[in-house]
Amino acid sequence: MARSRRAKLGEVTQDADGVTASVTDRASGRRYTVRARYLIAADGHRSPLRLALGIRTRGRRLAHVVNIAFEANLGAALRGRPVGLAYLARPVPGTLLARLDGADRWVLMVPYDPERGEGPADFTPERCAADIRAAVGVPDLAVRVLPAVPGTGRAVHTWELASWVAEEYRRGRILLAGDAVHVMPPSGGLGANTGIQDVHNLAWKLAAVLQGRAGAGLLDTYEPERRPVAELTCALSTRLQEERAGAGGEDAAARVGRLALGLGYRYDSEAVVADGEDGLGESGRPGTRAPHLDLVRDGRACSSIDLYGPGFTLLLGPAAAADALPAPDRCVAGDGCLEVLRIGREVADPSGRWAAAHGVGSSGAVLVRPDGFVVWRTPVWHPGTARELSGALARVLALPRPSVAAGR
Repeated sequence: MARSRRAKLGEVTQDADGVTASVTDRASGRRYTVRARYLIAADGHRSPLRLALGIRTRGRRLAHVVNIAFEANLGAALRGRPVGLAYLARPVPGTLLARLDGADRWVLMVPYDPERGEGPADFTPERCAADIRAAVGVPDLAVRVLPAVPGTGRAVHTWELASWVAEEYRRGRILLAGDAVHVMPPSGGLGANTGIQDVHNLAWKLAAVLQGRAGAGLLDTYEPERRPVAELTCALSTRLQEERAGAGGEDAAARVGRLALGLGYRYDSEAVVADGEDGLGESGRPGTRAPHLDLVRDGRACSSIDLYGPGFTLLLGPAAAADALPAPDRCVAGDGCLEVLRIGREVADPSGRWAAAHGVGSSGAVLVRPDGFVVWRTPVWHPGTARELSGALARVLALPRPSVAAGR
């Protein structure tokens, strides 16, 4: 539950069947109770819910920072250079400059050191204007310092430049996401994407559990899939911040690659059926994002990514045995949670690259989760693998495994 201007979240309790939350309407003061089976705590880096649950974090503080919002024409100083986020050495090393919400509206982020007696009160409007001019390099710059928070008289807003990950992503029926479980420097611009990916991972799992298509154990796969990604992302963002603040360039980004980190990670959990030592290539490996290919469906060009969701998708190669399609049962197709598509039939593959891109043969098959991650694959599809598919889906959805007899 994210923080709302209209409502304030109060006490939260949970039991074996659900979560009870006390809520206050900010406008009227009316208090009411909300009852739900689960609660998503997406309440920011200070996360009152994380603190109330006693969940600790691991990481470190890099700096104390004040935000100075201001209005000024920086055209002459920028000389046509586009700026998303600038790293500056003035007024102190580690200063950041970013656009606020308009062509001439900006925010200057200046580190300060409480151990030296520095604090927010030191940043008077006059000090803020001087710091802005020093950062921009124009001593007589016309500048208007804006309130740190609209509607208040506060000159600056303070925050901590930090890098940490929560030790737990779930406590009972409360699941945490976004900044509530990880905070990283802005270097690389990876923070928002990481938070969105958290919820992308969690949403289909919650839906499956709430709709009765999966066991509650499916939610146990959320943390082991997402926390390692956050740890690696925090490490890269921290390295980038330190290198840029010290004028070290983008060496870490060049070595690791932000695109590879943001899209190329692999999940390892019970919601993925690993290949093992089967000799298949990395492309299309279970736990990784299903690769993009230009395909054609219903006479229209589409990306292979568009084939996935809201349920599971089974893709069969062009030479897969057509008489061995999955038998309907509750784990496979009985509740409509699986869509079966055949390359060369329902979907055309003009480039002929589907099999190679997924690391299977032309008679193989690939099972993809609603979030676009490969769950399971086989180099050859036959009646026996149809039974394997039922077992794979049962495992992923935390359901009882089907008996061999049931699959015959």
